[in-house]
Amino acid sequence: MPEKSKTQVINTQTADASVYKTPGTSFTVTCSKCKQTGHYANQCTNPSVKLTHLKKRNNDDKPASNNIQESTPYTVPVVINGYETSGLIDTGADRTFISQSLCDQLGIRTTELHGIINTAHHGITIPRVGITEPVQLKTSHTEFTTSCEILEQGHEFPIIIGRDIIPRMKIDILGLPFSYPPVLQTEVDNEDKRDRDERRSSAEAVSLTDLQIIYLQSTLWRRAN
Repeated sequence: MPEKSKTQVINTQTADASVYKTPGTSFTVTCSKCKQTGHYANQCTNPSVKLTHLKKRNNDDKPASNNIQESTPYTVPVVINGYETSGLIDTGADRTFISQSLCDQLGIRTTELHGIINTAHHGITIPRVGITEPVQLKTSHTEFTTSCEILEQGHEFPIIIGRDIIPRMKIDILGLPFSYPPVLQTEVDNEDKRDRDERRSSAEAVSLTDLQIIYLQSTLWRRAN
């Protein structure tokens, strides 16, 4: 007698559980492979069924947020030697940088430094330029003097505020990302290393990174807003 063919219904609510029932099983058993009742996965000969997980919508019927934010630059108003501008907050930079063009514009005297700045692109370097004389930095709630290393090119902001003066500017930063990808890294030559006691800034390894996920909480913003 020829064997009767069997029709299998996969992943439907109307499937007859008796089609899949094997000895020793119950209709209350659900197969984790094909998602049908009446047998276990190790007894299943049906194709696997993949589930699609849908995101739950919030109350205003919009897709729920995944709490991932894109990188956003944060700036603060700052006055440099009486000149009003905006400085980029960069927690990945261990020094504060100033553009050569701003130094020329304000007539800020500089001291030459030797070495190179390695960029994130392999084989591409930027020569170090120098360090400024102490300049006057002023915000709405603090005022102090500091020297800045000159960044001749590679950034659109006139001043990059690093970790060396962030505490002095009374800026609180919350929600830091887990890590910062390197963008710029400074190397110094042997001559600068020998002179590091006299020219400390030229002997320090300086790193510059793009700002990742960062929330800025500061009284400086009260004035801006």
